[in-house]
Amino acid sequence: MPRAQRSFRSVALLLLNLTWAFVDVVLLMAVASHTRSRTAVVVAVGVSIAALLVDTDGSLVRFRAMAAEACAIFVHVPLVLAGIAWIHRKRPARAVPLLVAAVGLVAVGVDAFLYEPHALVTSAYDVRAGANVRVAVLSDFQATHIGNYERSVIARIGAMQPELVLLAGDYVQVYGQGRAEVVRDFRQAWDAADIHPRLGSFAVRGDVEPDGWEAELFGGLDVVTADQTRTLDVGDLRLTLLSLRDSSDRYLSLPPGSGSTNIVLGHRPDFALGRGPAGLLVAGHTHGGQVQVPFLGPPFILSAVPRSWGGGGVHAVDDDRTLLVTRGAGVEHADGAPPLRFNCRPEVVALTLKAD
Repeated sequence: MPRAQRSFRSVALLLLNLTWAFVDVVLLMAVASHTRSRTAVVVAVGVSIAALLVDTDGSLVRFRAMAAEACAIFVHVPLVLAGIAWIHRKRPARAVPLLVAAVGLVAVGVDAFLYEPHALVTSAYDVRAGANVRVAVLSDFQATHIGNYERSVIARIGAMQPELVLLAGDYVQVYGQGRAEVVRDFRQAWDAADIHPRLGSFAVRGDVEPDGWEAELFGGLDVVTADQTRTLDVGDLRLTLLSLRDSSDRYLSLPPGSGSTNIVLGHRPDFALGRGPAGLLVAGHTHGGQVQVPFLGPPFILSAVPRSWGGGGVHAVDDDRTLLVTRGAGVEHADGAPPLRFNCRPEVVALTLKAD
């Protein structure tokens, strides 16, 4: 992202928070003075804030909206609740629940921003297939640097000793100055993990990969890459690697094939809505929503598939096809997206294929 663009967004976020701070003060003054006369002011300012989140064509900029909403939910709302609790401090029946709610929101914010984004888990699934194979699946690494967490993700894949590794795109999300260093560190971490499965490692393109990503990221690392759709025989399995465009095509029609030895790997899961061979479909992209509201799931997944699918896990598409969507190991960094996860921990998938 260009420096001027980053500066503009930082200023916009600062102005947004200053506006919200004004709303906070007005609301607390209204509560303290036992008047509702300023309610209209609060509503008007709230509408103006919402307008800041909408482009001129009327489309909501989701990542920017998430950042703004995170500031409101985890900073301003707790401050207002704590302030109202202080105003009603002589009436514990009112003050205590408000204070508990404020502390609860802050605790959720700490979990979402400081704990969960690095709370990596290994999610294990068994799927019926035409061969017995241990598979590791990684997607949405989205690295802006290679630190201890990023190295631990790659090291975990090596420690799993899989027979097949499937990489579903979005590996390094930094451009321009500094990208070469991150790519170098990524390659070193991959090499140090000694990942050499007997059936091979295979990578497809995600949304953040620039042209030339194949050699830049994986050249010389014993990883087969695909920028265009192609099908390979891998041991007893038949593996189709999808281009980014084909993985996004909800009407995609692949040669039908037969049997459960087929695996189709793409970055986005939308292709699962089309027609294709029987077998296993593997994708990432959704990050599981990054935020999953208890009992409701992810508010949005940026995909045409059902939200229950985009939230991650293994799902039956039809009688012949099974879809695995991984929540990914990183977080979105584009367009000011907040680096948070809630109720949606990052993962590496350990998939065991079991012959019928």
